[in-house]
Amino acid sequence: MRILGIDFGLKKIGLAQSEGELASPLDVWRYRTLSELQDKLSSFCQTQGVKRVVFGLPEKSVATQPLISKINVLARHLQARTKLEVFFEPEVYTTQTAKNKLIESQQRQSRRCQDDDFAAAVILQSFLDRKQNGRPGFS
Repeated sequence: MRILGIDFGLKKIGLAQSEGELASPLDVWRYRTLSELQDKLSSFCQTQGVKRVVFGLPEKSVATQPLISKINVLARHLQARTKLEVFFEPEVYTTQTAKNKLIESQQRQSRRCQDDDFAAAVILQSFLDRKQNGRPGFS
């Protein structure tokens, strides 16, 4: 089953994928409007056979509330338009974890700082690990 992981940002999103037990970075998309992103993401999921989508969800705070609201709008739209299963995975320090992993693997210079897709892979891997260990998910 193909699962898509998303690290959502206000100007770009990181994408990761999994068809088994391991998540891998996929791409980084820039967007101008949420509507543009909704259309592109819906089309991508349908053409690529995605069955589940996992959104990284930051900790609730006054500063993250606008971001969380946009994630929820995007998730509801995607679920209504595609009928996909949508899950939320807590994201704490995923970008920093991704940067550390890139530095460890010495790929950071060649990737031109595409940390967002690696952050999406960290989010998706966390979801996969939790599901494999039988811990409940956030849906």
